[in-house]
Amino acid sequence: MALDRVIPAFARTIKEITSMRVTHRRTAIALMLSLVAVCHADYVPDSSKVRHPAALHVLLDNSGDRNRTQEELIASVAGVMALDEAGVAALVSRDNGFASVRCPVCNGYVSRFDLSDPDHVYCTQCEAAFPDPNKYPETYPHTGRNISGEPVEWHYYAKDGKGYEYFFTAVLRNARHTYLEAKAGDLGRLYNMTGDERYARRGALISVLLAEAYPHWCARYDHAWYGRYIVSERPWKGGVFAGGHWHGEMPFACLMAYDFTYNSKVWDELAAERGTDARKSVEDWFRWAYRIMVENHEDAGGGVGNLHPYGMRKMIAAGLVLGDPDMIHAVIPWATKLAQDHFYFDGMWREGTPDYHGQTIWNLGRALNAAKGYTDPEGYVDTTHGIVLQDADLMAEYAMLAKADRVLSGAVYPDGRRVTIHDTHWRPESGEIKQIPNIELNAYGHFSLTRGEGLDMVQAHLHFCPLTSHGHFHQDRLSMILWAAGGEALPDLGYATDSACYRYFATGSLSHNMAYVGFAEPPKQPEREFAQGELDTNIWARSSLLAYDPGEQCGKRVQLVEAESPGPEWMAVDTARRLLVMVAADEKRSYVVDLFRLRGGDYHEWILRPSADEDSDQECSIPLTPRPGTLAGEQIEYGQSAPGQGYRNLIHDLEVGDGAQDCAVTWRTQSVKRSVRGYLKGDPGSELLLGRAPIIRPTANKPAERDKYHAPYLMRRHEGDEDLTSCFGAIYDAWANGGAPVIDSVQWLQPIPADEFCAAVRVRIGDREQIIYSSVDDQPRTVDGITMQGHVAVLSRVGNRVEWGYVYGPGLIRAGALSVTGAAPVRAALGAVERAADGGDNALVVSQALDAEGLSGTWLRVIHGDGSAHGYRIERTEQAEGGTRIIIHDEPGFAMVDGGMKMLFFPHYVISGEQSIEIERAVWVEGEG
Repeated sequence: MALDRVIPAFARTIKEITSMRVTHRRTAIALMLSLVAVCHADYVPDSSKVRHPAALHVLLDNSGDRNRTQEELIASVAGVMALDEAGVAALVSRDNGFASVRCPVCNGYVSRFDLSDPDHVYCTQCEAAFPDPNKYPETYPHTGRNISGEPVEWHYYAKDGKGYEYFFTAVLRNARHTYLEAKAGDLGRLYNMTGDERYARRGALISVLLAEAYPHWCARYDHAWYGRYIVSERPWKGGVFAGGHWHGEMPFACLMAYDFTYNSKVWDELAAERGTDARKSVEDWFRWAYRIMVENHEDAGGGVGNLHPYGMRKMIAAGLVLGDPDMIHAVIPWATKLAQDHFYFDGMWREGTPDYHGQTIWNLGRALNAAKGYTDPEGYVDTTHGIVLQDADLMAEYAMLAKADRVLSGAVYPDGRRVTIHDTHWRPESGEIKQIPNIELNAYGHFSLTRGEGLDMVQAHLHFCPLTSHGHFHQDRLSMILWAAGGEALPDLGYATDSACYRYFATGSLSHNMAYVGFAEPPKQPEREFAQGELDTNIWARSSLLAYDPGEQCGKRVQLVEAESPGPEWMAVDTARRLLVMVAADEKRSYVVDLFRLRGGDYHEWILRPSADEDSDQECSIPLTPRPGTLAGEQIEYGQSAPGQGYRNLIHDLEVGDGAQDCAVTWRTQSVKRSVRGYLKGDPGSELLLGRAPIIRPTANKPAERDKYHAPYLMRRHEGDEDLTSCFGAIYDAWANGGAPVIDSVQWLQPIPADEFCAAVRVRIGDREQIIYSSVDDQPRTVDGITMQGHVAVLSRVGNRVEWGYVYGPGLIRAGALSVTGAAPVRAALGAVERAADGGDNALVVSQALDAEGLSGTWLRVIHGDGSAHGYRIERTEQAEGGTRIIIHDEPGFAMVDGGMKMLFFPHYVISGEQSIEIERAVWVEGEG
């Protein structure tokens, strides 16, 4: 951290001490430490020395609070102002409660409270009211001790005393308390606006009542999915006021009410009336809440997550209001750990979801800005962290946050909505369609190809995250999303928030546009623990960028991205790689070629799902035969229990076709917004299944509606014996309402000699013919009379006139007078890594001289010792002594260490083995004029 803002305590003194003789140095250090202890002991936080309101800027940093008018605030508090003080006190209980419970009527959540009916809470979905002692008597006891050690007994309803425990009265208590606390904040704000002592009195009274009850409340584990119970001792596993997420334990609204009304006479009046120190009661509450937060953090091992910034902002606000620098300083190690340890080197949040990414950086920014301009009071010395804050600007200390903000603004669809990867909420289609660059998240593993304007724009995503599971991850490695014709044509479902509304169906591979290797008896994950920084071979997916060309050389006529993600070795997958190629059909329209290669296991399944927002009509070009039951079995009906089958019992209304045949499947949304057609490559030995499956988006995550909405579902399944190999392929063409497909016909071709992983296809657009070829070897082959070789080769011609040819990597095209020869690959051992963070450039150094021609703008791969790889764009090259410095576009993200490499950002693994680079690039040649 910059010394002019955050500096070690007594830094200058320490520097002077180091120049002393050893005996004098020891004496000086002892004296210095004694001085520190005395200084710290002499400093006593005192809210009366603070200029109030001290934290107004913290509240106003939220636009929702900042934009509230006086009239809106008056309307908000009308109900609580209409009560007399006894009525307010009656809403505060000696016991606290839980945030919510399931609804026994619809399986939704019971939590909604309205002061017009202060004796009930309501289901947020079906509006059933609780408690209901006649239907749901709460006769079963739940006991424990509160945070003061006193015994408590709560009660719940359970059918026949078994199963789910419904704490209706406890939820009512919690709802009353959180309602009052929120109103206290509004009352304080109104007092700050108007000076009306009535608002101050009511806000202060609520704060005092809650503060006096707090010592009698329980810590509780309060999780919507995993249960709820009283926690009688540390580790707390949750909050007291806040519930399951202790990060919100500091009662921010009451804190603001105290800050706003600090100079009001009502505090002395309440103290006289109640015979207690009203200020002390409230300040003790805030300090106790702070302690609960710190203890929860310590109990969890000191780790930080996306919810920490909520608590950090409140801790800083409390420190400002109470004049307690310790509360402010405690935030800095949390922020440092969060910013330095929990983002991939490309700037993506570790859970890989744009929503939680945005939540984290937005709230962390608000927290750090809460301390902007803050200076420690005279006489205060931080003996815990050894830092001094002077005119603080904490946001400036964390470069990663600016980078993360750029990632968030770039991880979007062309209409501006966030890409729905992992647990990211879907949003209604809206907004202007804009030209946007490709997404290039080279550490997290998510790339997109983009071309076109308006409704002609196409964006194809390939997702290859580095871990098999982590936080809000989905089982979606090598999944794809197709945005076309103005919206999500082949989408990811996004964030299904409720486990009772098929959340785990939505997060699983069955719900994503992907293929995978399956086993009759799935391999078991080894049971072992890993040390900090050790490569976690249980979840490290060995994902790699295999190829990427953004198409800059050829005017985006061809773009491609390919990745592999076989998973950890214990998963026993030999090959899992996917290639997307976007080809310009004409000056405006594009289509996408999709090739998915798999080897290993007992069966392979490839899934495609159209619109997740509404039902679609489905047409198939080959004959289909109905099959009874569901994907779980012919005897298993929809929703029927099927142990060992996961959610396959949700795939119903099956029709089966010959998977060896090429076919076209067309989906048209029933609102007729868009259509998408997939031209599917036949795969010998496979079967094609078309059916229907639930879609979650229209339910708004309401469990009662989880079986109400369904949409088409496609699976190609390939079973076999040893060394099972599949090469699934498709061409995607999409068009909006009023438009038409750009492709006239597709014919999958058989290259000669044949190979299981080699594919070729002819696409006709009017009088234009385009041939796309792809293999994983260097064998020259004949395709429709043309010689083609290499990783990817594309030829476009009109009649007998060749328009252009494209080859990625080593390879060739020979078609009449046109000859395209690919560039030879460059492979070299990596000798050194340089980082701009250390001064200079982000660079990779190799020991051999490289020919710089054509390298600028090309992407290289750094291949690690385990075969995983990351990609980087080459900015330029420089000759260095005995080799070449390759200047890359961004942070390399790792350092070379003895025997391997160490990741400098999340997940901080060490990978053994040699590092090398590989450069493959595209060659594009114009044909006849």
